[in-house]
Amino acid sequence: MDLHQLLEEGIAYTHKGNHSAAIKAFEAILRHQNTCVSALYYIGYNHFLMQRFELALHYYEQALAIEPNNAHIISQKGVLLFHQGKKEESLEAMNQAQRLEPDNPYRYASRAFIKDALGDIHGAIQDYQRALELDPDDAIALNNLGLLEEKLGYHQAAQKKFIRADELAKKIGYTFKNTPPQPADSPEKWSHQKDDTSQPMNSAQPNQQKQTTVVKQPSKFATLLRIMWQTILNAQLQAEFFQFVAEKLSFKKKS
Repeated sequence: MDLHQLLEEGIAYTHKGNHSAAIKAFEAILRHQNTCVSALYYIGYNHFLMQRFELALHYYEQALAIEPNNAHIISQKGVLLFHQGKKEESLEAMNQAQRLEPDNPYRYASRAFIKDALGDIHGAIQDYQRALELDPDDAIALNNLGLLEEKLGYHQAAQKKFIRADELAKKIGYTFKNTPPQPADSPEKWSHQKDDTSQPMNSAQPNQQKQTTVVKQPSKFATLLRIMWQTILNAQLQAEFFQFVAEKLSFKKKS
């Protein structure tokens, strides 16, 4: 089995919730290509799904040592820090991801969620508004912005956003309950059944800079893995944010 097939196999195991098998597949990649960022990331992500947060962070940091400007992994590190209760550090990671991808609406929307958890409602509103400028059809951002406006007493403006968010969400088989978020200081555990993303919160920079100390020419396998990595992340950019925020906002899939 070649390396890109191992990557596909590991991702499939991740989707099925078979995290031990997934980790073994990605470890097999590392035995041949020990600087494979996607394998390092996915090992960390599977540990994250098993709530082994320290191990997950270890692998995220290894991946970032190779690609320090990978906005997706930086953002995922922010998610992990949030689940550890390190909200300020989580916000720092989200800020860094946003600076790397200033035109990515999901960077603003994910940062807005962290700001709201920290009590910065006005900052969160500004980020959701910016996210919607970049992607007017983002149902989650619309719904979340409505929830924050409702907190501030702007009920009419909030209702308009709820209606539009519901219209957009129904197209993909979801519905909003529009209930207040769970207490931010005691976040719920992620449901593994709901996890249908291969990365989780975000996307690799198309033009990421590698550390200049690396002078080896990338192998054919490394190139294939990088192409697959970027394709997967770009294709699931919305899904990763969708999952992260949906869990926190009592977002229910229709049966």
